[in-house]
Amino acid sequence: MIDAQGAVRARWAVRGESLDARLVEATRGIALVVDRNAERVVPLRFDSAAGTLEALPPLPDPGRSIAASCLYQDAQGLPHAFVIAENGFAQQWLLQHGAAPRLVRAFAVAP
Repeated sequence: MIDAQGAVRARWAVRGESLDARLVEATRGIALVVDRNAERVVPLRFDSAAGTLEALPPLPDPGRSIAASCLYQDAQGLPHAFVIAENGFAQQWLLQHGAAPRLVRAFAVAP
């Protein structure tokens, strides 16, 4: 994480891809990164004011190569992660603070 002056405030070493982030509060938020070494989607918690970045436990292994991931915030402000595999298998996960990710649904999309 880099601040407005260009100083590194937090760092997480990963061969990552497909970063998506959403603010949950004024300076705090959640992000998703696909860890290409582990082939897992890793949620991250960040606080831009405090300069902190925390990797949370990865989402369960989808058993397939990951094509994409993204975040969505519903009308209640709850963050959801979507994980899409190369073959079109998709999963939606609810990411609540302090709780384990919960699978909402699994479905198919066009590969």
